[in-house]
Amino acid sequence: MTKEMKGSTPSVWTKLMQSVETVWENSRPAIFAAVLKSHATPTNKTACSSCMNDTAIVRCLQCGPSVLLCNSCDEASHKMKPLHDREIWINGFYQRITPTETVLSDGSLGFKSKYYNFVSF
Repeated sequence: MTKEMKGSTPSVWTKLMQSVETVWENSRPAIFAAVLKSHATPTNKTACSSCMNDTAIVRCLQCGPSVLLCNSCDEASHKMKPLHDREIWINGFYQRITPTETVLSDGSLGFKSKYYNFVSF
């Protein structure tokens, strides 16, 4: 390197990259908190996102990461959306619910008694 290069001021590109790194470093805690919140475990007091009355026990990954539903709202909202990825909080972790399963009022899994006509012609 020549003396001229050692004493030169940072280029516009270098300044831009330093600015990007600073913004990223400042944003990282908020992004991390948002990811943690999306994977947070529901409490016994978490209200249903739909009716706001009953306790939420089901989450739907397609409806949104923060959409938590009670058993009746889950059944009603997914009646015609059987392929949504639904999960229920059981034994300390989320367990996937198949399209043929439903969540009973006591929080346990049961099977749907009938299938719905999902395809219309």
